[in-house]
Amino acid sequence: MAGLAEILSALVGVLRILRGDPAALSYFDISLDGFWRSYTAALIALPAHLLALALEVGSEPNAPPLAFFDYISHSMIYGVAWLAYPVAIHFICTLLEREKRFLDYIIPYNWSMIPVAYLVTLTSLIGADGSGAAYITITASAAMFWAFWRLAERLLDIGRFQAIGIVAFDVVFSAILLTALAEFAGV
Repeated sequence: MAGLAEILSALVGVLRILRGDPAALSYFDISLDGFWRSYTAALIALPAHLLALALEVGSEPNAPPLAFFDYISHSMIYGVAWLAYPVAIHFICTLLEREKRFLDYIIPYNWSMIPVAYLVTLTSLIGADGSGAAYITITASAAMFWAFWRLAERLLDIGRFQAIGIVAFDVVFSAILLTALAEFAGV
């Protein structure tokens, strides 16, 4: 598990990547140990994910509140998704002849999920009353797509359209995986 100094350094590193700082990777431990410690981000982002889930379910008319075991099921699905994307993107990195840049990409990507999770939750909270929810959601989504595109382009050292393809793959892969796992779990 990463310590506070590594967590803060990684978050600063994510911001520096987005700003185009060529030294941004120095804020991360780009190693196999650093890869595994970057999963600390999943633990930090989990409360935001569960709150966003509760807000989403609570906004559906006549939907029963989530039970304790629903949260357990969704947490397990969340964990599987966190493990599945790196496997899939490693395969894509190999196809793009960027396998040597895999850790350069996936470690900051994992850390970037902390602000993303809390941005999604904040968007859900602000839009919960319905006023301006669509505008807020579209703006936040555009910002997240831009950030993921920037991470892919810079860290995999690929062209703009390839980076757009990586982001599109991320969105589609995640949607299909999460839907299939939720169906399988019955939640």
